[in-house]
Amino acid sequence: MRKWILSAVLLGLAAFATGANADDMHGTIKKIDTEKGILMLADGSQFAIPDEFNVDGLDPGTKVLVFYDVVDGKKLLNNIETTE
Repeated sequence: MRKWILSAVLLGLAAFATGANADDMHGTIKKIDTEKGILMLADGSQFAIPDEFNVDGLDPGTKVLVFYDVVDGKKLLNNIETTE
């Protein structure tokens, strides 16, 4: 039991030490700059788009729910869903 608790604590500390925090946000797409790898919402929030991420079919004006991680102070897009 002690080993399990210690493992859980160490795993939690490892996740904290990476500096990544998951979050989500509702918004409307203002701009997608595929050359710079940036998705911008109407409120000015910007998200880095990973190379393997497909943004085909996402257009300015589309309402979305964005899932992202904060890594080294930058919002890194990890999923996006269209909403109504």
